[in-house]
Amino acid sequence: MTIKRFITNLLALFTLFTVSLACKDTEKSIINSSFSISEEYLIQNLDKSSTSVQIPINTSMELAQWSVSYEANWLQCSKQKTAAEGTFLRITVNENTGETKRTANIKVTSTTATYTITVNQYAKGEVIVEGDIKVTPTGGKASEHQEGQDIENTYDGKFSTDGAAPFHTPWGQSAKFPVTLEYYFKGDTEIDYLIYYTRSGNGNFGKVKVYTTTNPDRSDYTLQGEYDFKEQNAPSKVSFSEGIKATGIKFEVLSGLGDFVSCDEMEFYKTNTDKTLDKQLLTVFTDITCTEIKNNVTNEQIQALPDYFVRIAEAVRDNTYDKWEKEFRIRSYEPYSNIAEWADKLMTKKYSDLDNPTGISVKAGDDIIVLVGDTYGQNISMQCIWETGTEYKQTASSGDVYMLNPGVNKLTMKGEGQLFVMYNTELTSNTAKPIKIHIPLGSGTVNGFFDLKEHKTDEKYAELLKKSTHKYFCIRGEKIMFYFHRNKLLEYVPNNILSAIHLWDNIVGWQQELMGIDDVRPSQVNNHLFAISPEGSYMWASDYQIGFVYTYLGNILLEDNVMAAEDNAWGPAHEIGHVHQAAINWASSTESSNNLFSNFIIYKLGKYKSRGNGLGSVATARYANGQAWYNMGDATHQNEDTETHMRMNWQLWIYYHRCEYKTDFWQTLFKLMREVNMTEGEDPGKKQLEFAKMASKAANQNLTDFFEMWGFFEPVNTTIEQYGTYKYYVSDAMIREAKEYMAQFPAPKHAFQYIEDRKKSEFPPNDYRYSAVGDVGYYTQFKENQKITKAITAELAGRKVSIQNGDEAVAFELRENDENGKLITTAIYNHTKEPVLVKQNDMVVYMLRVYNEGEIDGYASKVSDDIPDGLEYLPDNSLNKEYRWVMYDKDGKETTDVKEATKLTTDYLSKEQGEARMKENSELKENPALLTAFDGSKEISETNPDYADVKIAFKVKDPNSNTYIITNHAQISDDSDKDGKPIEDIDSVPDEWNEGEDDQDVEHVKVEYFDLALLKYVTKAIVIENGQERITETGYNGLEDPEPVVKVEIKKKQLKNVIVKFAYGIKITNEGDIPGYAKEITDYVPAGLRFEAADNPGWTDEGNNVISTRLLEGKLLQPGESATVEVVLTWINGADNLGEKINTAEISEDYNDHGDVPDRDSTPDNQVPGEDDIDIAKVILAISTGIGQTFFGITIGLLSVVLVGIILIKKFVL
Repeated sequence: MTIKRFITNLLALFTLFTVSLACKDTEKSIINSSFSISEEYLIQNLDKSSTSVQIPINTSMELAQWSVSYEANWLQCSKQKTAAEGTFLRITVNENTGETKRTANIKVTSTTATYTITVNQYAKGEVIVEGDIKVTPTGGKASEHQEGQDIENTYDGKFSTDGAAPFHTPWGQSAKFPVTLEYYFKGDTEIDYLIYYTRSGNGNFGKVKVYTTTNPDRSDYTLQGEYDFKEQNAPSKVSFSEGIKATGIKFEVLSGLGDFVSCDEMEFYKTNTDKTLDKQLLTVFTDITCTEIKNNVTNEQIQALPDYFVRIAEAVRDNTYDKWEKEFRIRSYEPYSNIAEWADKLMTKKYSDLDNPTGISVKAGDDIIVLVGDTYGQNISMQCIWETGTEYKQTASSGDVYMLNPGVNKLTMKGEGQLFVMYNTELTSNTAKPIKIHIPLGSGTVNGFFDLKEHKTDEKYAELLKKSTHKYFCIRGEKIMFYFHRNKLLEYVPNNILSAIHLWDNIVGWQQELMGIDDVRPSQVNNHLFAISPEGSYMWASDYQIGFVYTYLGNILLEDNVMAAEDNAWGPAHEIGHVHQAAINWASSTESSNNLFSNFIIYKLGKYKSRGNGLGSVATARYANGQAWYNMGDATHQNEDTETHMRMNWQLWIYYHRCEYKTDFWQTLFKLMREVNMTEGEDPGKKQLEFAKMASKAANQNLTDFFEMWGFFEPVNTTIEQYGTYKYYVSDAMIREAKEYMAQFPAPKHAFQYIEDRKKSEFPPNDYRYSAVGDVGYYTQFKENQKITKAITAELAGRKVSIQNGDEAVAFELRENDENGKLITTAIYNHTKEPVLVKQNDMVVYMLRVYNEGEIDGYASKVSDDIPDGLEYLPDNSLNKEYRWVMYDKDGKETTDVKEATKLTTDYLSKEQGEARMKENSELKENPALLTAFDGSKEISETNPDYADVKIAFKVKDPNSNTYIITNHAQISDDSDKDGKPIEDIDSVPDEWNEGEDDQDVEHVKVEYFDLALLKYVTKAIVIENGQERITETGYNGLEDPEPVVKVEIKKKQLKNVIVKFAYGIKITNEGDIPGYAKEITDYVPAGLRFEAADNPGWTDEGNNVISTRLLEGKLLQPGESATVEVVLTWINGADNLGEKINTAEISEDYNDHGDVPDRDSTPDNQVPGEDDIDIAKVILAISTGIGQTFFGITIGLLSVVLVGIILIKKFVL
């Protein structure tokens, strides 16, 4: 065979093969046309309301290839198909206002199969429930009450949620326990039980005795029982062993929440033993929850039930109970612990008691049937949770409460919200068993919730969230619950909740780990923290709830976002720490003791370093300023220097836990402090010393030196303000007693009051920790028990100490006389003149102190100061006039022109000027400028060596420096002896700058600058063709600048049928030193793209292709922190609208709290390219060339040159 013939045959074979393939594709299209409806959807049982349901259709057919027919005029059907939900049939029914059930059949026909869907719509079917008989008091009296809030308010049938007043003991003072409430009755009706309803607030009953009498004159009360209502915010029920025809029932309340006593309503009941409905239901169902039909039940028996229950029985019998409905309507509810009891025992804020969501929402006026199984004698109730607030809305911590009894309960809803089962008890009780509850079809609307233990997967979460309809959606983890805006969950985490719930379960669990409560949790206490998403404020923690403003949820729900910025984990951990801090907290420590937990969370996450000032701030407070613990440092929040205070607890953790000297230290200390059992506001001075004593006991070491440095042992007698006013008292006797107690333990191995877990090299220069962290004292020196092998030497020159070979030490102490003398100061680094932080336009005052370290008296006749770039001398400033500063130009000539001045000189400390001041002030007996000789025979003190000061004031300008550090040089330029005659300095030459001389010095200031930068980039391309949506992630996160261009290629024949959207990320980063806000971001939509409001919640169309958002206006960006918003733009489809589209975004309004310092390198809303608050992102749309079938990067030589001559393209091909 010739080569030519072989090629011809090969081409023929290839053609044949191609045709064969094409034929088979056609056959496959016909053969594989599918159409089916799952059996579970073929019977639809609907209540009387107007509603809609979706029936999924499993098909490859187009809508036109199948049909729907029906005769009923009270329903409508429509065939629909979407990219997200596929093909489905929507059935909409009108409200059934008739008295009976109605039925319709819908025929669904295709070429391959025909189905009939039966729709049953039930009538209202009023359910008559024979409730227990309420017995109303005829009167009563209380031992004390607040005016207008007497006992009659507790039996008027009106609750505080209705706006009625409760009973309450006098405000502003503790109740006079025991408080008695006595109720009068006719005595003609037996009372079997009573229900005590709390108000939401102080006064909930704790321990209480209940007495009854049947005497007409209400004498001779008999004790029925002693109870503990545990001060919980939930109803309590007391049942008598047998019915009592009481003429009086008396309560002796022995304790109450907040030392008050209150009662919303007190209800008394006779049990109705003739409950016809319950008996009738039990002829059909196996138990009163109506979830299972008895064997051999006839249709006649079912039809004899009330209509409402006929529907239930038929759904159960025919197995047509909708799976979605059934999952949340029929549940077993687990018992949870009493939050008030365990908050008291564990010394925490109260966790939530909303541990049992039903996933069912209701509206005001709804009648809800609740079928309750065996309660094993436990008290259970239902609570409806909605919103509160006027300035902004947030989820309420409590709501209307409805007591539940075994059997059929009918509840009329006072307001809207979601229902929660309240089942709180002793978990160790034999009767603490799951309780089965059925909230039947027609009672409320199923919204669903996600339970980590039950539902497990992200796929199930996405399904549940998608089906939900209420404003809020509940997510229950192991230790925390999210009750967040549904639309925000759809925005931030539409299909991926596991990483978030695991992360926050861990964060709560890590805090609980430090508290040492594993012996009781979860065996005895198992409540959740309850996180809500208020529509205002920022972050907070309180009893029952923690709040994260709803615009911030993306930063705590997306694990990458949590890890992207230190504050995203720190802030929530700080607020949760407020829940757990009480045992180790006292007034003066409230905003720092909780940061033990925050630093621990940061450590566990493993990305960032601990927070807080360096030990230099402690040394300054203690040894320079003589401050104690309570007033240490400079108050930053609630009269507390939190950045300094927080390091104390963290040092204890570093040494005992990280260095592994006692890894259960904090767990032990928490337990000991719970035994001490002092509240946060109780005698802060005493609790401070108890903390030191118990810390020594937990460590089994004498920590006197540690707490001495932290200012615990200073006498105090003052009043402080921190979330209240407190008397702070520490006496010498109290200090002595504490030290004696601590002395029973051996001394620690190390002086770990100097321990540090950070290094300077770990931080950028604009991080405050860069300047705060020392050169020595790193925790590994303690852990590895590092020895000092070098000969350390120190030199004292005036007030300056120079240390050589000190890198193996952990700290340096300066003491009087000898090593046992009074501690004057400490240091953990060589003094490097770290810059003082200032802001542009600040006035900076320098103090120049001149010491006489010599042996003869003398004067600093002239002192000079060089004017550095970045500072502006102020000749009219009163301080500068007082100190007689004179300006000189670069040639050394005196000048009055500030712009020409480069140097300043003063003779303020000269002999002549001192004499002049003596003439002006007759009280001066000696020349104030004279510096007396140093007396080497005396100790160094504040007056030995002698010194004198001059001051100079400058205004801070914007320096011409990338570092923003301004260095000011000053020196003595002339000196003289006591007679004013020239004299030679022993170790320096005046008016010459020679390194190492001590007649000169420098000081640095660093200008804090405000700098918000914006980066814009494409995060994904969304392509929708014929209802099918495909999303391609670019992987960009703002780290590439410029990032490759995103290109979407569209096949020409598909051009008319395709929708293309681009999602852009806009990242705002604080590149400065000053925290600030990007209050408004503006986006300039390019021609060819359009803005669609439905894709962009939080964005506003300003017109003329300009859109804006204020989504970040409440987000304070700390230095180095970033936040991101997203905008989605849609391509305007058309063959004439291809090519490059350049989208621009800009910060249009910013703000900071530092006098609104302007951004250092850009101006908001000026649309000037090149500034760092504006950026572009490019996309390209093109007709597909057919080259390449996936998402990849290529280089295009014909496009504009960027950087090294290429521009990367990310390409999407349809």
